[in-house]
Amino acid sequence: MKRLISFALVLAMLLSLSLLLVSCGEDGDEAAHVCPTPDLTVGENGNWLVNGEDTGISSVLEITDTETEFITTGGVDYCVVTLTFSDGSKKTVYAEMEKGDEDFVSVATVTNGYGGANGIVCLMTDNDNGKFETLALMDELYIKYGLVGGLGTVVKNLYTDKNYTSPKTADVAKWQEFLNTGRWKIINHSMTHTTYMDTVDGVKVVNQDRLYNEIVTSGELLRELFPSERVLTYAMTGTQSAIGESSDPTGIRQCERDLIEQYYIGGRFSYSGAIAFDKLQWNNLPYTLLSTNNLSTILKNIDSAANDGKYYMVYNHYVIEDELIDTVPASSWTTKSTAEAVCERVAQYVNDGSLWCAHFEDAVLYMREAQTSSVLASYDKGRINVLLTDKMDDSVYNHKLTVRLTVPEDWVAVKITQGDDVSYAKVSADSGECFVLANILPDGGIATVESIAEADIPEEKPSETKPTPDIASPSTPSTPSTPSTPTTPSTSEIPDIYTFDTLDGYLGNTITFDNGGTETTKLTVTDDGGEKVLKLEKPEGSTNPKVTFKANDLSGAKSTEIEFKLKLERTSTSGEVYINLVGPSSVYAYRSYIHVNSDGTLKLTDFRSGDSSKASSVSFGSLGEWIDMKIVYTVSDGTATVTVYSGDTALLTSNNHYAAASAPIPAEDISAFLINSSQQFLGNIYLDNLSIMAEK
Repeated sequence: MKRLISFALVLAMLLSLSLLLVSCGEDGDEAAHVCPTPDLTVGENGNWLVNGEDTGISSVLEITDTETEFITTGGVDYCVVTLTFSDGSKKTVYAEMEKGDEDFVSVATVTNGYGGANGIVCLMTDNDNGKFETLALMDELYIKYGLVGGLGTVVKNLYTDKNYTSPKTADVAKWQEFLNTGRWKIINHSMTHTTYMDTVDGVKVVNQDRLYNEIVTSGELLRELFPSERVLTYAMTGTQSAIGESSDPTGIRQCERDLIEQYYIGGRFSYSGAIAFDKLQWNNLPYTLLSTNNLSTILKNIDSAANDGKYYMVYNHYVIEDELIDTVPASSWTTKSTAEAVCERVAQYVNDGSLWCAHFEDAVLYMREAQTSSVLASYDKGRINVLLTDKMDDSVYNHKLTVRLTVPEDWVAVKITQGDDVSYAKVSADSGECFVLANILPDGGIATVESIAEADIPEEKPSETKPTPDIASPSTPSTPSTPSTPTTPSTSEIPDIYTFDTLDGYLGNTITFDNGGTETTKLTVTDDGGEKVLKLEKPEGSTNPKVTFKANDLSGAKSTEIEFKLKLERTSTSGEVYINLVGPSSVYAYRSYIHVNSDGTLKLTDFRSGDSSKASSVSFGSLGEWIDMKIVYTVSDGTATVTVYSGDTALLTSNNHYAAASAPIPAEDISAFLINSSQQFLGNIYLDNLSIMAEK
């Protein structure tokens, strides 16, 4: 039962120096504003006057009705007087009134984050390879800590063809399962994760068509694949910086930002820590990549977002169980325990109300609406009317904002009504005032906040936690069990066309391969942790096994991009393995090798036409791990430029790569992808996600 307090006791409490906190929810004398009866007179000019203010309406018209309403705006109290005249017309005037000691003024402000949070943190997974293992691990953490994240999506991983007409229906359905949980939202992460640059006469220039395709067309396809997703945000790729464009000498970065600003509400673009809300640029929003080496820095930035009122994004690439971390490149992978430390810190602040863990799209909607918003509140007869507006396009920007609204001390709970939307909130106290947090839609009309008993708040139904979609347990990059070896086929039994679309994740054109006569390589489809992959091995009697993959109908292409996942496996205890990675089979002068050292480490070596004095090499991985590889060929004025990538890192690139050869690579040959061993072939090769795509 509520305790009754007399007006005298209330006054005594207010005057007491020992009063430190306001106690919300205790009954007291109501101090509702009541507008006085307006003073209606006729001025010297014959017009009606309201409290001495000229209405501009002739007194020839009779006043048939008078309505009054109290509002507060700009710190000033008004009585709104609406007059109805005999001809049916109405006139509204605002009469300023002086505050009395009994008046209550409701103060309304929009909070930094939804739910009254002081700061905002976004979590994101860049799903560059289209696989589900990392998503499953992160989803487990989101369930455990009550968080949400963004799914950075590379569109090509969801199609079987380079024209993007045949979606991978099974993969799309599996992605939709993640989206259906409510814990994930799609963020566009490009069409193919490739460079937008061409080399013309030795100068890098922006290919505007490719740029548009990567940033804009990709978003259109994602909205077709996932109709429930708005896909309002974009996450830039690291491809450009990998080829030396981070300083933007060609203007590529500005071109990207311009398209993001035109077609998206926000873009993840620059590497930075937590940033104050008023410093944000919507087409250049900051992020930090999670790794095992920068956890302490990330945790400090999360602290800053919560305590100092800032925005912060953390994203990850591939996350694996801790015991597997020594088998993968540190630059691309991080451990589950590292990711969990981030989730645990974010959840700590979410639970105390100082952080909002938001989908990237929701965060940008909220921040842009909040920065252009205006809110007015008026108290009248036990209720508060709130008018919230912003300057954004309501067809796009339709996220509710949280309004912190001061209420009378005797209120314990409120009912919030805006049109057909009804919600409830309990009254809290802080810094000597009582307040509620009301979630209100900007430009959605007046929201009415009414005092109710706490018992009148409907009982909330427990939220349903949707489980992680059912996929195979994460196993990357574990070494698969060796399948039974089929009988070695004769050369004539090896097909002319290998149907790569039987492999999970295949993209691109139909691919043919040449086994090189007696230099035969045996190709079989095998299982690797539930994934169908292609295994290349040396059959008995083959002295120098090689196989050349080449896409059909790509002659005359101006550029070609070959992507694949590669794993090397040693089957002998001595010697070395040389894998000829770059160069058509018909031109052996052009060659770069993956060199497997005796200690199991890998390096890419460019022999420059067999002249060891011109060789250069770079380390990039180890035996037994899956590595994302990409080879980009471009041809300009008869000269080929080749860049070899591991993940987003350019290992070797040169536009005089073939300068010592007898002639530049013909344009019709740049689609070739040669895997050729030396005679000391001492291991097996595994391939997956092979894609050969070209621009003519």
